[in-house]
Amino acid sequence: MTNFLIGKKYAVVVAHPDDEILWASSILENAEKIIICFNDLPLNKKLSLSRSRLQLEYPLKNAHFLNIDEASINNQKVNYKKKYETIYGIKGKKNQVEYKKSFLELKKSLVSHLLNIDTIYTHSPWGEYGNVDHIQIFNVIKNLSEIYNYKIFIFGSFSGKNYDYMKSKLTSVKSSMKFPVNKSIYQTIKKIYIKYNCWTWDENYTLNDYDIFFEIYPFGINQKKLRNLAIYGNYIFPENLGIFKKGYFTSKLVRIYSKKIIFHIIKIKIIYSLNSILKFFLKLFSFKK
Repeated sequence: MTNFLIGKKYAVVVAHPDDEILWASSILENAEKIIICFNDLPLNKKLSLSRSRLQLEYPLKNAHFLNIDEASINNQKVNYKKKYETIYGIKGKKNQVEYKKSFLELKKSLVSHLLNIDTIYTHSPWGEYGNVDHIQIFNVIKNLSEIYNYKIFIFGSFSGKNYDYMKSKLTSVKSSMKFPVNKSIYQTIKKIYIKYNCWTWDENYTLNDYDIFFEIYPFGINQKKLRNLAIYGNYIFPENLGIFKKGYFTSKLVRIYSKKIIFHIIKIKIIYSLNSILKFFLKLFSFKK
């Protein structure tokens, strides 16, 4: 644990059980509060019940579970562009009526839980790898910050899927910092999530050595030319991905504007496209037989 945070009243606010150890294991122990927002997922009673049961075994006493219902999932594609943004998050993948409802419930609940908190560590406006619930949590915190003036730090992870969208949001970044991950806490809590079948991430995921956090301007835009700055983030990608080879997710500390990363993202997208095309033709060939 870094000395930078000792004595400071900060909260870690995340969408789902497991987000806190994926993105912020380094700062959990000394947090005033760890707030995990969602519990029940409509049409998935097994996961909802398991999430409720694990709360009794959760080892960190500063954790608070809001138990707010997630919006139900639909088949609508998420388009990571500004015109699809709303005050509630971003359109796609979720029932929008329920998505709006969860935003309002989150806002109401978090006001009381964040009393006497001056700094919040939470999801990014691009949702790390593009998760719409993560984007919603950020929007709630940003909305509340306009009233209560919280200092906001966001998780500095991204994927190729929403790379361009992430870059469009970096104009609000003020500074960045990294802390060594707490692998003991990560492994301990991960085992509990797996025990209760609540680990929703890749089970073989390789955690990076550092958590990255970006401090943001909640009201304004950073006028510095970020492209010329050495901004680093945790790049999430499928390692050993190949033709008919799924690979497994890992993360790596990279310079965000590196050409090497851009080429790697293009390579991954090409492999995904080739696999989709090959699967289509194999399915077609099998159907004809």
